[in-house]
Amino acid sequence: MKNLVAVLALSLLFFSCKSTVKFNYSAQSKMKGDWTISSVEYRGAAGIMVTAFDDADAKCFQGSKWFFVANNNSGNYTLTGSSKCPSGTTQIKWYVTPENYFSMKKVFEGEKAKNIGEGYILKLENQTENSFDLTQDSYLDGGKKVQVVFHFVKS
Repeated sequence: MKNLVAVLALSLLFFSCKSTVKFNYSAQSKMKGDWTISSVEYRGAAGIMVTAFDDADAKCFQGSKWFFVANNNSGNYTLTGSSKCPSGTTQIKWYVTPENYFSMKKVFEGEKAKNIGEGYILKLENQTENSFDLTQDSYLDGGKKVQVVFHFVKS
């Protein structure tokens, strides 16, 4: 009886600690490899500036290079920079949910992804073998909703 109770207690502990995150493996597999953001579109407003991923104006991401590794959900993006835009490479951890939400967090030198609690959630849309869109909701002062759409093409 003691063994049965111990096995049940260990089973409960194992299942309660197991991650509840589910993945859309098909979508993730299609994202594997090198991509370029071909354009950035604002839906809901014009002539505005929205900071994307706490890095730079979303328009600075046009032309940026992205690399996704599907089997371990890692990757990076590189901003090419200009007079108004920064340059540099940022490491990321990412996944796609069954509901087609793309979840990403930036991982800096010396950090472990599991210890990072904040990140970004975008909607994965229009996915094909050679392109996809990531749409991020942003809110302007006054609460007006704007969608920033990043159009990706296979490199």
